[in-house]
Amino acid sequence: MTMNIGKENESVEFKKSMAEIRAAAISVAAILNKCGRGTLYFGVLDSGDVCGMSVGKNTLREISNNLLQALEPSPIISVGKLTTADGLSFVEVNFKGDDAPYSAGGRYCIRVHDSDRKMTQSQLERFILERRKDYSEWESRSSGQGKNVLDTETFESKTSVGRAGLRLPKTKASTDAMLRKLSLLYDDDTLNNAGFYLFSATGPLILKLARFAGSDKTTIIDLKRFEGNIFTCIDTAISYITAAIDWRAEFDGSAARKEIPEIPLAAVREIVVN
Repeated sequence: MTMNIGKENESVEFKKSMAEIRAAAISVAAILNKCGRGTLYFGVLDSGDVCGMSVGKNTLREISNNLLQALEPSPIISVGKLTTADGLSFVEVNFKGDDAPYSAGGRYCIRVHDSDRKMTQSQLERFILERRKDYSEWESRSSGQGKNVLDTETFESKTSVGRAGLRLPKTKASTDAMLRKLSLLYDDDTLNNAGFYLFSATGPLILKLARFAGSDKTTIIDLKRFEGNIFTCIDTAISYITAAIDWRAEFDGSAARKEIPEIPLAAVREIVVN
């Protein structure tokens, strides 16, 4: 007897096979924009009947990679293999994210019942405005962490750059005064979220850095994991990239040769910060 897993709705989508991966990515983005989380099945007909599909050793990774490459920004995705009582294999993809609006292949859609509809310009604008509002409110909330977690070395380094560039008062102020001036305190005792993620010494962010053998991102040459605040993650990422790219030497007649990176360092920093 054929197994049936129900009906498509605002948070559930069925696809017959991986041949529909592009359409699947659009559905994932549309569901995220409407519900913030959902489930996608491969190997299931529109009726909900499990038709099954071939699931090889690389299938789950291919599905995950294809979806993550198509979606912007990247949601959290988990992929698993399921098997019916009569031996049919199919795939369940669970996903969630709170960074709407999401796009797939540059297209912004939203879920309406069990279909994906292209967002209107006004809908997209509302999403972006709400996202900015949410970020602003989130940044000012208390992190629950005291000033004792401050990475003082990084804080002093970055505020010194600000004073040198005349973006901050030239006269050095106390750490407390500077935190207040930069609106990084929730009150006198705790950092707000902005202050915590910018300058905490506790490693609030996880940065993954990788080198791949090709543009398909399936063969990894090197993989690093780093924990830090926003500024230390930026510095680490720039160092990793500049060590991995090619450099050439130029001679201009002086005793020292000039090292030229294949990607301008200003561009590397801009890419990382963005």
